[in-house]
Amino acid sequence: MKKYLIIQIVIFIIFGTMSCQNSRDNTLKTGFIEVDGGKIYYEEKGQGNVVVLLHPGLTDLRMWNKQVSNLSKNYRVICYDQRGYGKSDIPTEKYSTNKDLLTLLDSLGIEKVNLVGICMGGLHALEFVNEYPDKVEKIILSGTAFLNWKYPESVIKKNIEFSNIVQEGAEKAIETIKTDPFWKQTYPSDKYPEAQKLFLEYLNENKKAFSVHWQLKEQDLTTIDKVSEINKPVLIIRPEFEMDYVVEIADYLLDSIKGSLSVDIENAGHFANMERSEKFNEIILEFLSN
Repeated sequence: MKKYLIIQIVIFIIFGTMSCQNSRDNTLKTGFIEVDGGKIYYEEKGQGNVVVLLHPGLTDLRMWNKQVSNLSKNYRVICYDQRGYGKSDIPTEKYSTNKDLLTLLDSLGIEKVNLVGICMGGLHALEFVNEYPDKVEKIILSGTAFLNWKYPESVIKKNIEFSNIVQEGAEKAIETIKTDPFWKQTYPSDKYPEAQKLFLEYLNENKKAFSVHWQLKEQDLTTIDKVSEINKPVLIIRPEFEMDYVVEIADYLLDSIKGSLSVDIENAGHFANMERSEKFNEIILEFLSN
């Protein structure tokens, strides 16, 4: 009887240890998900409530590296390359970013998510919650822009000019981003050399994005008019050195989304998550935990 009891205790200890190890499992998992007309690459780390990170244009999921390593201590963090970026396929037919995200969540057995998006990623978060409100718990936005916003003539002119440059090839487009003061303000400043170096690496490695026929993307141009219908907790991060017209959009979102909150982040620009990652992470964690 005593021998049997000892065996039971040993088994309990072994399986108890295994259970604890599993609960602390924080290994990075990667994979591809089949979507309409191609596949998208994703990474996930951690356990618990789900946080999905939506990257902006010009880069890929790696720009979230410092968020993934930090947030995954408390949450199940998922990021993925939008079509045409990183390891995901270039779109060759009409596609929906909302359906891509929904397919990813369904494939991973996820019912509810918290969305964090910068620039293009922020717009995607707003589009997704408008179409699938039951899938979203909270939203965090930074540097969000709309395609049909009433931009200043100077901004419109720069975008038309850049569209023509893109026709000359990816190398010319990348060189313009690196040297034109207007475009340089969109990426990490010289004050943050590590962040700037990484961003420029990601930019160079995403040359294929400049050859993508983006008209294939199904864009909901009415999103700007639907933000007032959002009834989820929304936090808008306002970097100190954000571009003026993006600040105006942030003001519009705050005025339009009932109960939305904002928080300033000093000494940071459009890519605040890379420039001041610790502060950015702190803001996310505080909002999600309240």
